[in-house]
Amino acid sequence: MVHELLLIIPHGLRIGSKSSLRLCDTSSMNNSNEAKRVLDVKGLKCPMPLLKAKLALNEMVAGELLEVFATDSGSMRDFAVFSKQSGHQLLESIEVNGVYTYLLQKKAG
Repeated sequence: MVHELLLIIPHGLRIGSKSSLRLCDTSSMNNSNEAKRVLDVKGLKCPMPLLKAKLALNEMVAGELLEVFATDSGSMRDFAVFSKQSGHQLLESIEVNGVYTYLLQKKAG
């Protein structure tokens, strides 16, 4: 079951299909590597995909997973550097048909 939560943040954030944060009900997930939160930032350009991911991670608890979908080609480098600098673990980084998917695990503490 997927519940959609639309965040309304000032300063021109577009709400809807291109920049919504969707929370997944994880009570029925059997695989511990499945994302608990999904962030769809497709269509946004640098630095917005990374900034929105950072905001989402700030709201999460240690060990929680965040799956991010982006279309900005520079995001692959951005997420790799961010992971090394922040301590959040980048578990997966893939590109399929112009969509970049990242799986991050929030660092402990």
